[in-house]
Amino acid sequence: MQLYRVINRLSLLFLSIMPWYSAAVELHVAVAGSFVETLQQLKPLFEQETGHTLTITTNSVTVLYQKIKNNEITADILLSADEEHPNLLIKEKLAIPESFFVYAVGRLILWTKSAPIQQLNQKSLLKINTISIPNPDTTVYGHAARQILEGLELWEKIQPKIRLTRTINEAYQNTQNNQTEAGFIGLAQYLSSLDNLGTTYWIVPQYLYKPLAQGAVILSSTQHLAAAQAFLKFLQHPNSLKIIREFGFRSSSQFTNEQQED
Repeated sequence: MQLYRVINRLSLLFLSIMPWYSAAVELHVAVAGSFVETLQQLKPLFEQETGHTLTITTNSVTVLYQKIKNNEITADILLSADEEHPNLLIKEKLAIPESFFVYAVGRLILWTKSAPIQQLNQKSLLKINTISIPNPDTTVYGHAARQILEGLELWEKIQPKIRLTRTINEAYQNTQNNQTEAGFIGLAQYLSSLDNLGTTYWIVPQYLYKPLAQGAVILSSTQHLAAAQAFLKFLQHPNSLKIIREFGFRSSSQFTNEQQED
């Protein structure tokens, strides 16, 4: 059972404010693994209120970028885990510059279901026997995890404990299935299942890693520009932002305000 599914389906009313397009189309969305659970919650709401359908392809953003660049996947929209890859697509004239915006700011956590530790923090990292980390060279969240460990001067010390995964979702699955004692994952992955609630996690302080600003962009090759624009507008609606925040992300404006307060 996905977290918040029933509550949010009942609470959202988009009909009065979302434009209606009589010609329903199939939109293909390439989405980074960090946001896929959240998108799966938003998907039926968008489809119900617009008549369009969403087909979701997910992988690390590095893989998605290469597949888009090489025309190996069908995609109208990229929901990235960073700002870099959407901007690369814009620079290469593969995406529409005016469509770009930051749709969410991610949070990284260290999570365990099996390690006999009452409270996770930077000191407890040395007590954990095995840790899943998305590959830092090919994933945005993995790069952030390495940045954290290097900043704490622990990257070299815990190398024997690290189990690299291809995606953030694999790091989540390894931790969920107790294949490793802990894992660096997105807060959204932790919040994606009621079964995870009550287990031990540590929200890593923002000062330890570069903000995970996640950019959205419409691809130049789309044949469904109006529907793609409607979807990006949908992501920015207050009710959509409510779901995004419930999955542990911050909106761009919320994150900016927090930074100014700090």
